[in-house]
Amino acid sequence: MSRLHYPEETRNVVGLVPAKERHPLLQLDRFTIPVSQKDQKSELEKVVAGFHDSELLKDLAKRRKECMRVSSDSFACWTQSTSSPLALHLSHPGVLENAGTCLNPLYGFAYIPATGLKGMARAAAVELDLPSGDVLKIFGSEPGELRQSGGEICFHDSLPVTWPQLVLDIATPHHQEYYQKGKNPGDWEDPIPLSFLTVPENTPFEFLLSLRNRDGNPNLLDKAKNCLAYALDRLGAGGKTNAGYGRFSTGNTQAATTERQGRKTHQFDLSLVTRGYLGGADWSKDATLRVSAIRGQLRWWWRAMHAGFLPVDELRKLESAIWGSTSQSSAVAMSLKCIENPKLGSTSFDQRTQSGLVYLSYGMNPDNKRSEARRWLEGGKWELGMRFRRTTFVKTKDSKISLTDEDVKKQILAALWMLGQYGGVGAKCRKGFGSLSIEGSFDALGATVMDSGAFETSIQGHNKEIWNKIGAAAEFSSAMVQSPAIFHPRTIRGEKHAPVGNNPANQVVMALNRLGEHYKAFATSLKHQPKKAGLGLPRKIDGPKEGPNPRQESRMRETGEQHKPPQYLLKDGSTTLNSTEGGKIRYASPLHFHVSRKGGSIVVRWIGIPAVSLPTLDAHANFLDEVNRHLALLSLGTNHANAVGQPGDHRPQPQVLQPTRRFIKVKVKLLEKTDSSGKVRFKVKELGSEIQGTLIDGVPPKTLPELDAEIEVYKNTSANPPRYRWDEPKEETKVDPKNNRGNNNRPRR
Repeated sequence: MSRLHYPEETRNVVGLVPAKERHPLLQLDRFTIPVSQKDQKSELEKVVAGFHDSELLKDLAKRRKECMRVSSDSFACWTQSTSSPLALHLSHPGVLENAGTCLNPLYGFAYIPATGLKGMARAAAVELDLPSGDVLKIFGSEPGELRQSGGEICFHDSLPVTWPQLVLDIATPHHQEYYQKGKNPGDWEDPIPLSFLTVPENTPFEFLLSLRNRDGNPNLLDKAKNCLAYALDRLGAGGKTNAGYGRFSTGNTQAATTERQGRKTHQFDLSLVTRGYLGGADWSKDATLRVSAIRGQLRWWWRAMHAGFLPVDELRKLESAIWGSTSQSSAVAMSLKCIENPKLGSTSFDQRTQSGLVYLSYGMNPDNKRSEARRWLEGGKWELGMRFRRTTFVKTKDSKISLTDEDVKKQILAALWMLGQYGGVGAKCRKGFGSLSIEGSFDALGATVMDSGAFETSIQGHNKEIWNKIGAAAEFSSAMVQSPAIFHPRTIRGEKHAPVGNNPANQVVMALNRLGEHYKAFATSLKHQPKKAGLGLPRKIDGPKEGPNPRQESRMRETGEQHKPPQYLLKDGSTTLNSTEGGKIRYASPLHFHVSRKGGSIVVRWIGIPAVSLPTLDAHANFLDEVNRHLALLSLGTNHANAVGQPGDHRPQPQVLQPTRRFIKVKVKLLEKTDSSGKVRFKVKELGSEIQGTLIDGVPPKTLPELDAEIEVYKNTSANPPRYRWDEPKEETKVDPKNNRGNNNRPRR
């Protein structure tokens, strides 16, 4: 409290009042300490904990109704509940930026001012094509009109039925430098979570309309109620309505269903295919899928579609026209309705049977920093609604170009298709978690063949149309690739299929686990190599600790080798021993994994986008080619009989045989020789790549080749880490999981 600019006596008095007994509005406007946006969560928590008295609110509502009965012969009163979080007056002036809310000045509860409700209802009346005469009678004339008149309907403040418990919500901009300073929207910026106050969903509010004059027309009251109910359901109240906030259920109202053709709602069915690590301001609480998560991902994929074709200043202007900015409203409004509730859980993966999932979900499982597993969602279905409108591309101060709602729709649908093809939502979405199945009509994109190549060609055609409209060159240039660019000619794409059996959900988990094992094998083969930065940062090589462990110390005394402390990789390809410096450098993974169910198959899909500085665009493109060659060898089998079992899950698992091991002929260079239990062992490196492994299986020749010799051997593509044999296997047999033996022919513990 020492930072409050009040006399000492006042500070002492305020300090004696517990947070739960403070007036919420006074706490927000008078007792809050000025802090930065990223540090305002703790101050807002004091507002959330403030005084509330439901009995006081009931008395107030009762007195209001009694006054209404005395003053008006005809009024409409009904209740609707929030179906999404409600954000009110975020820009309310105060010491905290974009974190205000609308609280009653006397009592401190959240309410919706009548002025906002009247504006919403008028917008709905225009959208519903209400006759202009009725609009004038209900709402009155607008400011600036020559003849001023008041409306015949009075709109009253909407009060909550019960005292609403404020909750913290969160917005996490990933590209502040891009939005605020016009820099490139790269994947190297640190997302900064910003907290703000909302009223939670399922909070009931009471709405009240009345006739201004006793002899007024009751039909106008019904029409005004219809417009307001429609606005609450379709347009939303308060702030962030285009991001799905402020929606209300229809309740017991008869909301209008007739919409103008240009603003009709386009609906898509969403479902989670893989586990989604979703959450809001506090991930330890119940997770949920939110419009803001979908919208953020769509903006990323949309930018990636245009990168390389537009300079960053034109990209920002076009994004502002379509998605909105601080100076321009969005041309697309979204809403989300849960149709089938997902399962909520927080069970970690088993390292013994699900090592691939453990690797892909690194950071979500318990570790030395977190004692419990990150909560997740599984299954569930949602209905995504989208509404488009025309917008304006501001090329210069004196040059503005109109974009139709059809232009906007094609751009949004293209990004939505990309999200359903390659992306996901929530934490670890680039690693295959949070993969979405999106069902709906993409006819506006005009693809006649239902495959990815046809859709991407169609998307590029629509992009070219809009580039021509705004006067852009519409030609790809590597010089303009300053952020991920999907249509870079060196972008890698691939997919693998597996048949769907009796338990598709388990097979999805098994497929993702196999992908994780295969990807881990590649990452492991790059041990001690700086090029490993091509998989994303932060990342280190050598180590893993500053000093050797006891087993390493013993070996070092025998061999005389030196311990290699961890080196942290930098974006330019160099390394540093400074953990503080190198450990904070961020570059999100350029690889995106996605799992879907298509017809009778489980599909694992990947896309790798060349990065501008890992360390260079061309070098990283060459590296991704190497990654693609490895991923092309993926086999969607399962290594263990109980690959889908969770810790503590003692249900019997089906006994599944491992897939036949596949061998391919490769050329390797012999690096060093080590003896192991009388068996000849060489460390080798594949020619044309940096993949390294062990040559040990099979029958070696009588005369062993010299070191640095280049020879042909047979690679076991199912082994992790890479393993090679001298001669071609005569018979490839399946392994019975009852024996619990892995690829290295030793029992698993």
